[in-house]
Amino acid sequence: MKFYILIILVSIGLFSCSEVKKEVVSSKPFTLSEKQLKGMNISLTATQKITIQPMVVSTGKVSMAPNSSAIISTNIRGKISEILVREGTYVTKGQPLLRISSIEFIELQQSYLSAKNEAQLLTLEFERQKKLREDNIGALADFQAVESKYYNALNTVESIGEKLKLLGVDVTEYNHKSTANVKNTLTITSPISGSVFKIKSTLGMFVDPTTDLVEVYNLEKLYVDLDIYEKDIDLVQIGQDVTIEFLNQNVPKVKGKVTFVLNAIDPMAKAIPVHASFIPPKGSNILPDMGVKALLVGKASTTPVIAVPNAALLQEGELFFVFIAMPKENATYQFKKVKVILGDSDGVWTEVKVGEGIDKGTLVVSENVYLINAERKKMESN
Repeated sequence: MKFYILIILVSIGLFSCSEVKKEVVSSKPFTLSEKQLKGMNISLTATQKITIQPMVVSTGKVSMAPNSSAIISTNIRGKISEILVREGTYVTKGQPLLRISSIEFIELQQSYLSAKNEAQLLTLEFERQKKLREDNIGALADFQAVESKYYNALNTVESIGEKLKLLGVDVTEYNHKSTANVKNTLTITSPISGSVFKIKSTLGMFVDPTTDLVEVYNLEKLYVDLDIYEKDIDLVQIGQDVTIEFLNQNVPKVKGKVTFVLNAIDPMAKAIPVHASFIPPKGSNILPDMGVKALLVGKASTTPVIAVPNAALLQEGELFFVFIAMPKENATYQFKKVKVILGDSDGVWTEVKVGEGIDKGTLVVSENVYLINAERKKMESN
């Protein structure tokens, strides 16, 4: 038993030593000549003490506003008798899309007209009984019975009328006998202006309220869904300007504004959802779900900080390093790989909060850092 415990303790000790080794903040110095640097196209740049205007870069996708898309169906059963548009057609709000022949629609109109006629007769009888009661002639029971029937008739007219309104029917057409004609087809109209994206119906097809008939998209008002990480959320606020670049598309960059910041973290993305609205350039073919890259600019700091060029940063996993250079004799430089902790970035320069031997004017490798890192590994292995 003691033997097993000893093995476990030794293993833990070795593991701990390996972890400490990983936390080394700098590498052994190594030397390269100017000729070698020139051959590898390696440039050196001095660090600067500047004020940083922080930038947040985020990726996302194009989305439509909730009221900019419509999946159109019908509230009644019937058969498609006519399709009035094609895919790609631009339609305006209220424009007819297709027509449905429906027995249920005919019966509903008939019920509405019958209810209106019944209500008209009961209106006359109600007024007559009311007059008799005012003159103390008619019986109270007769008046109450007519009153009940009268209000029930009015409720029936209103109820059926609301059903017809849900179907897009103008019930005022049934107010006059000259226009109160029963129709055998129902016209389905578009609830929004936009382009017909998809027609899911065919002539003669039977449809009901669960059937999707047409999809219409309005691509004039779009926004982008962005994921902002927790460390950057303080740099984002509603009304902030956003520069949006469309990936894999020959579309110029556009300006937008942050319109919504969710006060919660998305557990899947481990980030905070942010929406930014924009107006698509005229003639551009920007569609939902297209990938974008967004740039948000924060307020500049008033305190100067030590900064290195972004090109000087070497990322290994979640850690960042820079190579500092110290001039030596015979046109040579001594280099050292140093771990750094970063602050804000403006897209060109990044603040270095912690970095051994880094101060204003320190020379760092600012081009081909991965190449000099490979050269370092090669020299250490030899």
